[in-house]
Parts: sequence; C-alpha cells; structure tokens
Amino acid sequence: MTARAGHENRVYILVGDTPMDGLTGALISGVNSITYEDLVEALDVTCFGDLSKKRIFGLGDVSFSLEGKYIPDDADGQKKLRARTYAYIGIYPEGEEKEGVQFPVLITKFSLKADASGTQDISVGFEGNGEPITLPVRAI
Repeated sequence: MTARAGHENRVYILVGDTPMDGLTGALISGVNSITYEDLVEALDVTCFGDLSKKRIFGLGDVSFSLEGKYIPDDADGQKKLRARTYAYIGIYPEGEEKEGVQFPVLITKFSLKADASGTQDISVGFEGNGEPITLPVRAI
C-alpha cells in the first residue's frame, strides 16, 4: 500500500450500483499506487468581436488509475477489477479510522503485465459515473 503521513492509503471495491457503508466492500490487495484526477470541462463562451477567449466551467468528472502487484488469490478484491464492470471504488487516504471517499465508476481498463523475472503487475482504469460520496469510518 502507498503511505502518506504515516497512514496507509487503503482502496476498496464493491461491484454493483449500491454504495459502500462501513461494513461492505472488499480491500484490494497489492495496490502500489492510485491516481485520482478531478476534471472539469471548460466551455468556450466567446462572443463575436471579443479580443480574448472566455470560458465557463462545465460538467465535472473524475478519472482513476490503479497500479500494483498481481495477486491471483485476492478473490474478493483484485478479481473484481475487470473491464466492463460497474462498481464503487472507496479510498481511505488517511487510514480506515477516518472517513474516506467513494466514487461510482465504470472499470474501463484492466491490464496484466508479466516480465521475464516472473513478476506480474496490474493496471486498472476507472471513469467516474456520478457524484463522490463520503465513505464512513471502516468497521474493522
């Protein structure tokens, strides 16, 4: 897991269209990094005769990527990371003892890479599918 300020960044998945609560969702093992991008469209509203472009904010979006070591025995976590899947991805950046955030997502990419040394890595891509939701403190 990636560390931040002495805490582990924990990532959970729950397949389907129901958000996680403090009990549901499976920990994804082997995560080395997760990248979260908060995106927004910039809409051009320039009028004829303006000397400079003018823009306003449009719709927001999120995008994720997750990378880590492939763990074939992680049936509850990694095996659910397959393209063409609707899910909720939950992130606890400060550890499970504090609230996290979860996002409804479409899993749009799953890659498995194996090198000559026998190491296998995964890379997973997610696209946002709605508003972020607070993820309650994890009941351990």
